[in-house]
Amino acid sequence: MRYSVPISVVMPCYNYGKYVSEAIQSILKQSFADFEFIIVDDGSKDNSSHEIKAHVDDRIIFVPLKENKGNYYARNIGMRLAKGKYVCVMDADDISYPQRLAVQYNYLEKHPKMGAIGSWAEYIDENGLLTGRPMNSLTEPWEKLKVFLLMNNYFIHPTIMFRSYLLHKHHLFYNEKYKFASDFDFISRFSLVSPVCNMGEVLVKYRIHSAQITTEKNILQNQYADQIRLAQLKKFNIKLTKQEKNAYLFLMKGNLLENKQELEFGMNVLNKVLSRNHKLKLYNQQLLYDFFDYIVSLAHEKMQT
Repeated sequence: MRYSVPISVVMPCYNYGKYVSEAIQSILKQSFADFEFIIVDDGSKDNSSHEIKAHVDDRIIFVPLKENKGNYYARNIGMRLAKGKYVCVMDADDISYPQRLAVQYNYLEKHPKMGAIGSWAEYIDENGLLTGRPMNSLTEPWEKLKVFLLMNNYFIHPTIMFRSYLLHKHHLFYNEKYKFASDFDFISRFSLVSPVCNMGEVLVKYRIHSAQITTEKNILQNQYADQIRLAQLKKFNIKLTKQEKNAYLFLMKGNLLENKQELEFGMNVLNKVLSRNHKLKLYNQQLLYDFFDYIVSLAHEKMQT
């Protein structure tokens, strides 16, 4: 496969006119300069489009959508247009450090078997000031990290860079039905077809602001994450009762189980998964067993307190 550029940076934007210029400048000022920058304006109703157009650079490919279609829809548009060997994920309210593209590009070039990498990040506030809180993602080896992704997303989404050929070969585009949690599903599916890892280096400033977080969105995000956790079990081809599904989700989220019967329901699911995995070999069997043993022990501790 031939690529026009080494890296395609894909960034959706929806009503982030207040922040998007900083995000754009952080990419244009990268020490690694050979890239295309695909910016998808997802039907913004503020001044986002004006702010984006104010940046004149041959590397920018501006894609305006007439109406708001959603974050992951916009990302899929950008990724289908991408012509780079690698695709870099970027958010319109975050800031990439100047060395980000160079560090991640060099790592992937030196590790040809690695399909996707993320990094650590730092929190910043609405004014771009560091809050002093680090945002560290798990730097465990791939086989272990792949197991942990059954529980939760341990990648900071706007820090990810991945090989574009894997995206097309395995059709790993975002599942848009998981409206606020598709990045969890994306990296989980990616980890099943290729090694993935997190670099223990801060490469992104991750902004926290009022327009980003709402109670309603958090509730929906958790619901979509539960759907993803259950969807991950489909590859094992096991039948579960409603009680088993609920108990499994409680275990995966570290929630308090009300009684021993619920714990038994959850353990039944884990044993079914272990049995099927022994045949399918989707995960390292010992690592999967150790992980399940760990979450069960946590459940026991919570029930006793």
